[in-house]
Amino acid sequence: MRDLVARREWNRQYEQTPKRKEYRRQYRQKNKERILEQQRPHNRNWMKQYYLRMRSEVIQLFGGKCVRCGCDNPLALEINHINGGGRKEPVGRGCRFYRKILDGKRKTDDLELLCGVCNTHHKLTELKGLPDNWEIKWSGV
Repeated sequence: MRDLVARREWNRQYEQTPKRKEYRRQYRQKNKERILEQQRPHNRNWMKQYYLRMRSEVIQLFGGKCVRCGCDNPLALEINHINGGGRKEPVGRGCRFYRKILDGKRKTDDLELLCGVCNTHHKLTELKGLPDNWEIKWSGV
């Protein structure tokens, strides 16, 4: 514990000086490629985990299963724009769409949770006008 206190004090006195901050800024600028190369695997893994966590939270927010057939396999579930227009939604990097939903910055009254099959069925029958002469059932497998 004593070493931690000493380290914090040293950091406050030495590392946070304007001279040291300028040195670190120049070092990062000079070695930008090498630093990015070292951080890339960590960042990629972290972002993947973050994306999966956000997606899982949104799926749970919408009830965790397809509203039409009851499919509860998270890998098959998708967010459906009820009235279409999903492609008009600005495409963000990673999980920006999920983050907006969780933060309450994106209304969810025009969204529903569907499996991939039901989402395609919805698109073809309700948005494209194809005849609706089939029934989709989830067997739970």
